[in-house]
Amino acid sequence: MRAKLKRLVARQILVETEPGLFTITATTSA
Repeated sequence: MRAKLKRLVARQILVETEPGLFTITATTSA
């Protein structure tokens, strides 16, 4: 699961604001 999240971070879909806390950026930047 974590590797998948990291892949989304690399694609700028998610941002890891804190270790283990991910925020979706797609909705805010759309």
